[in-house]
Amino acid sequence: MKIVADVNAIPPYGVEGIDPNMDGKEIIPGVYGIGALVIGVLKNNIEAELIKKALSEPKGIFDFRAAYEIGKSIFLK
Repeated sequence: MKIVADVNAIPPYGVEGIDPNMDGKEIIPGVYGIGALVIGVLKNNIEAELIKKALSEPKGIFDFRAAYEIGKSIFLK
């Protein structure tokens, strides 16, 4: 399986056939597309969880690994 993500939310889009709201639709056999607005929602959810975690942790400093683990937990629900 291949996944193509387009992070450009305004026309012209960066990947032909992927609109900003596309969420895993097969665009050609075996290739699935994810649009910029769908990516943005996931990013905002990850950031919100990082802020909650920062408020409850003594040091409140996190790197990309923390964001990755939160993203996996959100995405795999």
